[in-house]
Amino acid sequence: MEYSYAEFVPAAGERIIAGLGTDLTAATASSTIDFAFSLWPGGGWEVRERGVGLDRAPAQINAAAPPVTITSPRTIPDATAGSFYSYAAQAAHVQGIARWELAGGALPPGLTLDAATGVLWGTCPTPGSWSFNARIRDARADDTLTLTLTVR
Repeated sequence: MEYSYAEFVPAAGERIIAGLGTDLTAATASSTIDFAFSLWPGGGWEVRERGVGLDRAPAQINAAAPPVTITSPRTIPDATAGSFYSYAAQAAHVQGIARWELAGGALPPGLTLDAATGVLWGTCPTPGSWSFNARIRDARADDTLTLTLTVR
């Protein structure tokens, strides 16, 4: 019995290695063994071994993708009182459709957080500093981060 491995990198920084036992006793010098991969949207994947007359059943490996994470800095770029402002909150590892919402605190007057895009936009007439909790929810998880905006 000899072991080989198959490696697949589904996204930047995420590494999955599947060890597969392969019986090569029936193989000859001209035989090849290959593997077919299928990546599923939910984060799992499947590998099927083929070759040397084999067509083995798939080995399912459930490798959960990381949960959605807000990647915006805690202090977002300043706004100017009386001028239009727009800032797109950023998130990583989003699965499916994501929705943004205000989960605590208060937005500066005149600003809105777009639920579909995560864009904070509008015109605030009042200088000051506001902290609020932005939450993103996707098909699998949610994340909340306190953001601070200064209006000068």
